[in-house]
Amino acid sequence: MFKLMEHGDIFIIFKGGSGTISEFGAAWALAKLYYGHHKPFILYGDFWAEIIDVLRRNMNIDSKEYGVFEICRSREDVLQIIQKFESKITARDHSKDGEADEYDKAFTK
Repeated sequence: MFKLMEHGDIFIIFKGGSGTISEFGAAWALAKLYYGHHKPFILYGDFWAEIIDVLRRNMNIDSKEYGVFEICRSREDVLQIIQKFESKITARDHSKDGEADEYDKAFTK
């Protein structure tokens, strides 16, 4: 799993079992740890909205941490979401690498 994550640029997570939950957790943790240089991911399927809602209501997760992924409800939206993530990443000021701004601080608690 980690070898695949090392070589991928973006991840699309589909419906699965306990392995999928593990991969989701790993992708989210890595996105938090390496925010700014993280690899975004897409949660594919309507069912993810309910799962994320449960996490929002019951876990202590900063609201900004939800920005590293997006829920995609149709295959037609996948490319659009990838392009959106790509725009965010290229627009980010990487000249301050090593300096934490307010957004970064949410990911380094």
